[in-house]
Amino acid sequence: IKYMYENGNTEYMDILLEAKSFSELLNRSEYISKILEYDKNMLNRYQETHAKIEKKKQAIEDTIVELTGLKEETNAEHQALRELTGNKKAELKKYNDSLEVSEEEKDKYEREAERQEAEIENLLLEKQRQIEAEEARRREQEKKNGESQPDDKYKGSSGLRWPLQVAGRISSTFGLRKSPTAGASSNHKGIDISVPAGTPIVASGSGTVVTASYSSSAGNYIMIYHGKSTSTVYMHCSGLAVSEGASVKKGQVIAYVGSTGISTGNHLHFGIMINGGYVNPLSYVSY
Repeated sequence: IKYMYENGNTEYMDILLEAKSFSELLNRSEYISKILEYDKNMLNRYQETHAKIEKKKQAIEDTIVELTGLKEETNAEHQALRELTGNKKAELKKYNDSLEVSEEEKDKYEREAERQEAEIENLLLEKQRQIEAEEARRREQEKKNGESQPDDKYKGSSGLRWPLQVAGRISSTFGLRKSPTAGASSNHKGIDISVPAGTPIVASGSGTVVTASYSSSAGNYIMIYHGKSTSTVYMHCSGLAVSEGASVKKGQVIAYVGSTGISTGNHLHFGIMINGGYVNPLSYVSY
């Protein structure tokens, strides 16, 4: 450094040529060699440091790019989440509104089903009263005419039988229950016997078919009057094999199991009415 300070920016070749002796030439040559070595080392350190700085700079730039991408993705996700939240709120409101409407429709449907069920029950009771009145008039007339005969029209009907040729499975019992589907009665006036569709339904006793019709709640249904203020009811049939006014024998096929009307699956709703009120069928029949 002292040498360079004393000699300024003189070219190395000029410095060597200005030597006044061979020993001074050697000294100057050694100084120049040391300076060149020092410069070379400094250049190498500079290049290494520059390479490290460039590498770190590139890493930082890559990190910035990655962070920028992540920020954009995060912003996009936040925007999508805000949109999704808005959509879900709209869907939830729509669902709640629909649920309120559905509840209103369900209540209306259940009221209509109960009304139809009551109409069917009243119709069956009226049919039973008419038949009983006709029987009473017939007996009274025969008595007046001295023609009174033992009433054997419903002979063999006092003991009712199982309304199917197979046992089946009782899926719903008589009395209070949780409604199995919208519109279905919670006060079950019979038993539900689960069997495959098309299974033959037989008359539980001999008697007269007083009703063979269809309603939106009971589906295809039949009522048979057996005398002694006793009737049996068969609902949700897939098809009927007898018509109103027909006389049937105990065990005769009258219909086929189905799922018509308000029903959750193939089954027979079987009811027994005595003296104008429904009773538990399992107290009168068994398989």
